[in-house]
Amino acid sequence: KIILLCIDSLEFGLGSTKITQILRGTQTKFITDYELQNNPSFSLLKQFSKHDIKYILDLMVQTDYLVLKELEDSNYGIYTIGAKGYSLFENDNKLDFSFIDAISSSDFIELDDAGAVLYEYLRKLRYKIAKENDYAAYIVCGEMPLRVMARDMPETEEEFLKIKGIGNSFIMNYYEDFSKEIKEYKQLNNSCSI
Repeated sequence: KIILLCIDSLEFGLGSTKITQILRGTQTKFITDYELQNNPSFSLLKQFSKHDIKYILDLMVQTDYLVLKELEDSNYGIYTIGAKGYSLFENDNKLDFSFIDAISSSDFIELDDAGAVLYEYLRKLRYKIAKENDYAAYIVCGEMPLRVMARDMPETEEEFLKIKGIGNSFIMNYYEDFSKEIKEYKQLNNSCSI
């Protein structure tokens, strides 16, 4: 409800970075220029990392609490309230927290800085593939397999198949793209660390 309240209170659409800054109470020039420190949700989720909030936003999109509207000619998107989100406000329904269990479960994958950067690359690749095929990103693969990929950096089919949620369909359709992205990221990191 905090995230929905944050987005509902905005006078204009924002992407995940700015919404995260509001929710975590980050003081930036943008926040102060647009007086977003006055948003009723400002700093209410400061205990969450920016990656956790992005993960929650993605889950809320997948479960129709939020809608991510991609802007033309841009990798940038803005969040608006989805059907379930409006229903929650209008009918004062209780929020179904089952979609967010992964955050508090022991299975949640924490990422170091390198993993978090790779996760963003893989997430963009997943979105690009989904957009090209006109289906939701989670059809390509779910959040947890994506986070495991970012942490473990698999390259071979066998390594991918060890990830829970990755099957033969993923290997046939998406393996090459994801493997290539991971290999390029590892090469770039190795050359930067020399």
